[in-house]
Amino acid sequence: MKHFLPSVAVTAVLGVAHAEPPVIVPLELHNHSSIVVATIEGQDVPLVFDLGDQTAVKLDQSVLDRIKAVPTGRSTKEVGLKGHVVEIPTYTVPLMRIGTAEFRNVIAQLSKYDPAYTPRKIGDQGALGTGLFKSYEVVFNYPNRTLTLVQRADGTPTSQRCQGSPVPFSPEWHGEAVTTIDTDLGQLTVWWDTGTTTSVLSKRFVQRARPNLTKDALTTQRLMIGTRNFGPMKFEIWEMALPPGFDGFMGYSFFARHVVCIDYPDKQVLIR
Repeated sequence: MKHFLPSVAVTAVLGVAHAEPPVIVPLELHNHSSIVVATIEGQDVPLVFDLGDQTAVKLDQSVLDRIKAVPTGRSTKEVGLKGHVVEIPTYTVPLMRIGTAEFRNVIAQLSKYDPAYTPRKIGDQGALGTGLFKSYEVVFNYPNRTLTLVQRADGTPTSQRCQGSPVPFSPEWHGEAVTTIDTDLGQLTVWWDTGTTTSVLSKRFVQRARPNLTKDALTTQRLMIGTRNFGPMKFEIWEMALPPGFDGFMGYSFFARHVVCIDYPDKQVLIR
């Protein structure tokens, strides 16, 4: 489930290791969510990988206590799906590893949520966002249960690990994995979101496109992403307070069927 749309960007990492060979780590799937085990200050911490979260990492209070994370004295504000604003304290984590990829001086947030939403725990102790990966290709292979991280130096081409039908990020979403797709209901903008347990359209968008539709789900035969039709595809319809111009999420039901590469350096999604 999507937790937040951050309203204020936070510095994710103060220092990142130099480019390394591709890192391949196990990807666990639980209740239509993906979990990656990170090593934080020498301790294994299972984290839900949430592409819909722009921050670096959110950690439960028990983890912050265990690793003796240092408060920064600052906080950030986030807006939940129901429109509530939540103020969240931040901490400094000196060292975090995902496989052999190292991230130093990570700014972590306390796992704190919109009071209208209580996350269902699936063995996780927090969430991994996109803030660590702006110099990476991130390849989600749900069928093979793997996550591949490819760090790219400036100007280098897309790697062989990141292949498929490309579609560019929408520029107004500032480098996040948000793209335009074309469906039976028309063109819409979706956030690629491994934190959402299915694929979802906002009720506002559906009512505008099909005023007489009263169902809580629909199947579109046309799902044009770039130059390919990936339909048919079922979307659930949710009541959500989304920003204007943002119509839904491409979630678990798509990732379960396709290998998806989020290419942050070139600001595009590639689908096999």
